[in-house]
Amino acid sequence: MTWQGNPSHHRAKGFTLIELLLTLASLATLSTVAYPLTALMGQHIRELDLQRSLREIRCAIDAYKTLTTH
Repeated sequence: MTWQGNPSHHRAKGFTLIELLLTLASLATLSTVAYPLTALMGQHIRELDLQRSLREIRCAIDAYKTLTTH
């Protein structure tokens, strides 16, 4: 059985080079935006941990002062 269609209308399956380049450019743009955001989130988490640690230290100092002054 042979193909009877017009060979000029036959299109190979797959992606074109332009489609691949546009996808790659989009992914690169998204990654350059996402990386600083993840760095900021990491910094925010460290700051929250530091605040928690400082509260614990302050409570411990207050408890020590209460125990030693009475």
